[in-house]
Amino acid sequence: MVSSYSAGQYQSVVFFDNGQADREMLYGEFNSVLDNLVPMTSYANKTMQAVLIGINGQIKITSAVFFLIGFDSAGIADRKWNIPLDQLAEQATQGPNLGAGSIKLCCRSQCPVDWHVKDLWDPDMNRAPNDFVVLRDLVHKNRLGFKVDDDAGDKNAGDKNIGAPTGVSVSVGDVFAALSEASEADKALAQMLIELIRKTVSPEDQEQTQRNQQLLLAAQKTRFDDALNEQALQHSDEMREMQAHFARLQGLLEQERVAAESLRLQLHDQQQQIDKMRESLQGEVSQNKSDEKQKAQLLQAHLDAEIAIRIQASAAEFQQKLAKKEAEVSQMQAQQTQLNEEIKRLREEQIGLISGAGEQFLARLRDNRVSFLAYHQGAGNVKMDIASISVYLENPMAYVAEICKISEADYRTWLTHYNNPICSAHSSAKQGVCGKKLKRIEMPEQFIVGRSNRCPLHWDLVDDAALAQSPSQAA
Repeated sequence: MVSSYSAGQYQSVVFFDNGQADREMLYGEFNSVLDNLVPMTSYANKTMQAVLIGINGQIKITSAVFFLIGFDSAGIADRKWNIPLDQLAEQATQGPNLGAGSIKLCCRSQCPVDWHVKDLWDPDMNRAPNDFVVLRDLVHKNRLGFKVDDDAGDKNAGDKNIGAPTGVSVSVGDVFAALSEASEADKALAQMLIELIRKTVSPEDQEQTQRNQQLLLAAQKTRFDDALNEQALQHSDEMREMQAHFARLQGLLEQERVAAESLRLQLHDQQQQIDKMRESLQGEVSQNKSDEKQKAQLLQAHLDAEIAIRIQASAAEFQQKLAKKEAEVSQMQAQQTQLNEEIKRLREEQIGLISGAGEQFLARLRDNRVSFLAYHQGAGNVKMDIASISVYLENPMAYVAEICKISEADYRTWLTHYNNPICSAHSSAKQGVCGKKLKRIEMPEQFIVGRSNRCPLHWDLVDDAALAQSPSQAA
């Protein structure tokens, strides 16, 4: 893929770093970066904001796609990156006027393809100058040396502010910021000025201003939604950690209770034996009063010796049982290690067979950056490269659960809740499942076992399934 020039159209890519335009290059140079021919060492271990810009013969912007791209520690572009920038640019909707009429704009809050939303970003329109003005001025300098078409007339030439009517230099963000802090009298005066401006500007400028306001509101809504989702995910992670910690504490408490009960029973049995021996000793002493002192001493010594022997026997028996259990655990661990190595070997053989069976075909797929999509509820369209297919086919649920950052069991529980959002707790009154309708949790990352799948009457920090798998129950 090379830089294209068709019907007076050029393409370039601009990288932003910390909100500033950092580097500008031809589209062909960007393709060399994607082919890992040119490393970007200054972007190592970063996810960069970039813009694909369409430019006409008068060096005016006609389209813009705001996308994200990651780089590894060596500055090599992510090999799994596969965003159809040209397709997004063609399907994009209208944006602000940057000198050549309304541009085609594709960004996070305005994307024609849903599953590419997370790979895009929104331009900042509250900054002065905003990102659109920065791009317009950068392209106008023509540092890449595009040929200017002198024959065509620039019908939309001019340096008027983006999204503002002719003669008006106030941005929408400035108006909103000023009105939020103004008094009632100032707001009334501002409303009168706005009405005056609406009467004096052209319908085209009013439409452009309204379009930019909608774009600004959509970008703000996207940022608020992202922040809300991030807080919800953080809350879910904290609740999940609390559940795990509570389950561990309950398991330890149960172990201590069982151990204490076992010791109590042992002490009780020993106390009964001692009492019986003491009663027998007292009977013998009463029958032989003449030598009761000597016999008592002998019996006491015999009793102490017998107690010591029994304690040693019990300790030896416990040691044997403990050694046997440790040997069984060691053997099970060795078998588990052997099975894991066998699974790893079989998986490597499987990957080798898949790679060897169609190496040329897979090479063509890799060269053309073909990826596979599999739709799963909660994760949406899951993209996979060639090397990940065998792992996915071995256990799709585990693969999707890992993408959603939860366990496979929690994902299956969430899927059951999503398909039928009712309380799954046992109800004594109904002699079965509670069955009360619940609010469906759309994202598996926000699903909390024991709360999201239960009504408030049956909320529990630890799900019954988690308790069933605790160490004490397993013992």
